[in-house]
Amino acid sequence: MNKNKIIFNTSRKTRQSLAAWMLGVTASTLLTGTASATITLDRDYQMGDDDGGKSAGQVVGTDFSGTLYTFDSAGTLGNGDYTDLEVTGTPVYANGMSSGLSITFDGVNDYLSGESLNHPDTMALRLQGQGTPFPHTYTSIERRGMQMWVMPTNVNNTKQTIISDTSEHGIFISENNNWGLKFNGVNLESEAAVAENQWSHVSARTLFFGRFWNALYVDGVAVRASTARYDATKEENMSIGSELIDGTASEFFTGAIDNIKMHIEGDNTAQGGQDYGTYNIATDNDFIAQYILDNNVTNIADVNMDGTLSGDGTGDAATDDIAAFIQGWGSDKILNGARVGDLETRLRGDLNWDGVVNASDWFIIRGEYAAAGLPVVSFAIPEPASISMLLLSGAALLKRRAR
Repeated sequence: MNKNKIIFNTSRKTRQSLAAWMLGVTASTLLTGTASATITLDRDYQMGDDDGGKSAGQVVGTDFSGTLYTFDSAGTLGNGDYTDLEVTGTPVYANGMSSGLSITFDGVNDYLSGESLNHPDTMALRLQGQGTPFPHTYTSIERRGMQMWVMPTNVNNTKQTIISDTSEHGIFISENNNWGLKFNGVNLESEAAVAENQWSHVSARTLFFGRFWNALYVDGVAVRASTARYDATKEENMSIGSELIDGTASEFFTGAIDNIKMHIEGDNTAQGGQDYGTYNIATDNDFIAQYILDNNVTNIADVNMDGTLSGDGTGDAATDDIAAFIQGWGSDKILNGARVGDLETRLRGDLNWDGVVNASDWFIIRGEYAAAGLPVVSFAIPEPASISMLLLSGAALLKRRAR
């Protein structure tokens, strides 16, 4: 079985050049959003909150001509861009992750299904070809992602599918009770264990341009990645609570799901569309955004994310941001061949979320310290040969703060 592998290492030499995309981007936008527009939600399944006066304990759905549906909330009434889900079995509304409702699945025959997103360009063209009015131009739009809250209630060494968006995209629980990523028609198991009877935030998104690269995150931490390229031609329906291939449902999920969001990104203004935004993990991953809010992180240079910009490198990394940065200096996260930034790397000093702690991040710290009127440290960043032991001393802090 192809298991998840995470490598933290130090660079052979200090990286001195800033990444090209840093030019013209301020440190504050790295914390709260990129200079581009935010991503665009194509689907927003609130799992009962928008179903019209429903309550916990009721069977899911609103009846339209004998078929039950639960609603998509991303769209405009009468505009042709809602993608509602048909209900199969008898899933039940329950209390939501934080408020409102969620939907529980019995693991026997419950699931929701509807039009797949898969390749946004192809999806839009397919709907138009069926005579379905679709008001948005998705020409050349290929980047997409999804996130949701999940509470499994019967983790039993049986594969359970959380969401299946054709055979190309999905999130599942493996036979080993670990989280898994489905991408490009391949099931990729991680080593992240599923927590039973508690809410976990799971997401999968495009890492690279076009249809290349995808990563799975659990509670803001990347646990599996793929460097493949997904197939744009797949047209199976999407399902939630089961696998659904060629009309046959299987791998039923037992538990609750809440707040499913599916987004697109990219700029096709030249093809008659618009700027659909660029993914920013600090604001677009709901778990990470809430972590930042809960810890009152208002400055990008707050490395240890304790809500205060302070320290000169001589103190405890738990309160000294420069000391925390020095501990993480030169580390990167390589996950199944892809460099991935996440909450874990951010707590090591990866301030631009690119998966590596290097001179680009140090540039941000120096600028923010100067803007805050704090003294800039006069000592040099340690060379790679001297930091491996420092990394070990910061591991306990990282585990405590990131998980």
